[in-house]
Amino acid sequence: LTCWDELETKELPPAFIETLYELTKDKKVLIFPNSRGRAEEIAVKLKKLSEQRKGHSFYFSHHSSIDKELREHIEHFAKNNERHCFAIVCTSTLELGIDIGSVDLVVQVDAPFSVSSLVQRVGRSGRRKDSTGSLQLFATDPWELLQSLACWDLYKENFNEPLKAEAKPFGLLFHQVLSLLKETSGITRAALLEWIRTNPAFSSITDQEANFLLDDMIEKDFIEDLKRELILGLEGERLVSSRNFYTVFKTEENFHVMHAGKQIGEMPMSPQVEVGENIFLAARIWTIIDVNPEAARIEVIPAKDGKKPLFPGSGGDIHSPIREKMLELLYQDSTGSELHESAVLALHELRQVFQAVPVTNLATDRPALQNERGVEWYTFSGTAVNRTLAFLLKAAGISAAHDDRKSMFTFESSAGSVTWIIAQAKKQLAQLDKLIDEALEHSPHVFTFTKWGIFLPDEYKKIYLMERYFDRENTAVFLDNVQVLLNGE
Repeated sequence: LTCWDELETKELPPAFIETLYELTKDKKVLIFPNSRGRAEEIAVKLKKLSEQRKGHSFYFSHHSSIDKELREHIEHFAKNNERHCFAIVCTSTLELGIDIGSVDLVVQVDAPFSVSSLVQRVGRSGRRKDSTGSLQLFATDPWELLQSLACWDLYKENFNEPLKAEAKPFGLLFHQVLSLLKETSGITRAALLEWIRTNPAFSSITDQEANFLLDDMIEKDFIEDLKRELILGLEGERLVSSRNFYTVFKTEENFHVMHAGKQIGEMPMSPQVEVGENIFLAARIWTIIDVNPEAARIEVIPAKDGKKPLFPGSGGDIHSPIREKMLELLYQDSTGSELHESAVLALHELRQVFQAVPVTNLATDRPALQNERGVEWYTFSGTAVNRTLAFLLKAAGISAAHDDRKSMFTFESSAGSVTWIIAQAKKQLAQLDKLIDEALEHSPHVFTFTKWGIFLPDEYKKIYLMERYFDRENTAVFLDNVQVLLNGE
């Protein structure tokens, strides 16, 4: 495991690409970064370097934005090629379910989002008889290193994130109703309800809940009620005619970022895209002055304050045991034998930063570091808890920059003590239902829904948010038990 702690920009440095090239040039390799953009960057730069060194030309990128026919060509080549070395730089598209034969090495660039993902990726190598799996992990900064080590330790402990089925899969039901109406060209309401009752996927949904959804779909013209039968409405026809209707996951949507009538770029929609926030784009810092979710458009002006900008892009949700393991590793002295000297040094330097806050109870103690900018509080909680905390703090009117990658909240010095801030969050948690209702009414774009969840009535959107987006129960436990340890106290 190597830490490449030289990334001052988002672009990977030439020395990193050269190291990766030397490691992989004479092998059959899968390289897993954490985004499509990074996959393209690595594939292009490795291929260019190989051309300069007179190496092989079999460098490919493989992700959901690549045409299906081209992806299948790459998969066929990898499975049936026996003579040539190759490198496929891919996202989760090649984690499982696709047979590409055996590879010599798997490379992970930065920490995976889950232990189960790491298990699948390690399992891609060493499939030949009398061979073992081989994984090389590169971390581009100390926090990626710490998360990588946490995932690796949990992997060795045979931990896997528990699967959590959606209790009320209303989004799936919405899609299946449209699909059935397309297939049958019309069906009676009674027959449709009977089909829902007998489908095991919807066993938790009552007749009353199903009828409420059907009425909402009729009102919004996804369904037309001819009294004798239900058929697709105009909006329903539009959806089922889409080429992406039968895909499970929604395609990433982007905002068009505009300044003075000119488009300066695009960025993914996310809960952080709000008026007053700063963003990085086109080598400048901009302040958002208007958000138009319907037009997928935001208006910006050059930033005039020092507010920390957001980085366009999104990551996966991190499960709480990974963050808890990160905290445990941060306060250990030992280093694993698998660490490169660069990783040992980076881990030591990160541990030095936190020596000023002696955590003794890993279950409840959470460090806070005070500096000239304010206070950085590290929750070491999973993404869902941190997301809930961020929502509660915003509702309380407390200005806080949330960096989930570090599981950190930054407060200005004038915000008050972290203990006081926690008390305000607890007050807001008691009225979480009301806060979600208000947000759904006034700014629903701040939430992320499933592909079909965005079409549901607000009542069902709220059920989804409470079950999958927020984590009220574990947030309450965290706020009731957390002990904040501040450096210098």
